[in-house]
Amino acid sequence: KTLFEWRLASVEGEPVQASNGIPVAVHDSIDMLRDIDLVVVCVGLDPLQFGRQHKIHHQLRRLSHHGATIGAVSCGTFVLAEAGLLAGRRATVHWEYDELLRKRYPTLDLSRELFVVDRDVFTCCGGTAALDMMLHFVREAFGVQLAQAVAEQFIYPRIRDEEEDQRAAIQNRYAVTSPRLVQVIGIMEATLEETVPLSELARRVGLSVRQI
Repeated sequence: KTLFEWRLASVEGEPVQASNGIPVAVHDSIDMLRDIDLVVVCVGLDPLQFGRQHKIHHQLRRLSHHGATIGAVSCGTFVLAEAGLLAGRRATVHWEYDELLRKRYPTLDLSRELFVVDRDVFTCCGGTAALDMMLHFVREAFGVQLAQAVAEQFIYPRIRDEEEDQRAAIQNRYAVTSPRLVQVIGIMEATLEETVPLSELARRVGLSVRQI
């Protein structure tokens, strides 16, 4: 039997062109949506394409007020933040946009988890993590057996938990075995916009500049 039904909506009800150039047909404009249980905002690669006080922010607040669970994938987190739906809630975003989101919304409680469900709002970092998140919702609604069956249909042998990190461990990405060098790379990755001097990196991890 049918357990889930999807409706695709755009801001104005017109087809939307994906970042790869493929047009995506939709059923409705967002203001036509009624009696929706769960909304997933997909934005693409431009997190700031919607200005402040945009129509979509009002419509998302309307849907939330009428009982819908509101969420976002990847850069959609920016839209939820601008709509005021992330106030007092934890959230996540794709790691490439983490620093930009923190600068734009410094009061957000932001994590690097695959996805975050905080009461009636959820966010997801995107990519394959969207599958883990939707399998989470399937499991919550209809149990672990159905979620596992869906995962197997996708040739997805392991459903990841929400708290798993978005990126592989530094030692695996760079084939580094020195714990202190792992620390150095971690600090560098966390401060890309405001680089830390090499002397300061050395001081923080207890090495000399020459050793680094």
